[in-house]
Amino acid sequence: MTKRSARDQPKNDISDNEVAELIAKAKARAAQEKLAEERATKIRANVEKQRVADVIAEQKQEDLERKAQEVKQE
Repeated sequence: MTKRSARDQPKNDISDNEVAELIAKAKARAAQEKLAEERATKIRANVEKQRVADVIAEQKQEDLERKAQEVKQE
């Protein structure tokens, strides 16, 4: 086995600063994706709450209409 000299070693094409910058960008992207997912979850929850509220309102309206019909028939 022979020792490799410094010039025989493969040269690293990316600097430490570039690595740090790429890591920072990846972390920022991950944070943005997490935030976007949290927002989407809140929106889905609000849509579901609105659907439930709409169903309840519809049921109340039907009950009122039914009671109005009963009063008319009396």
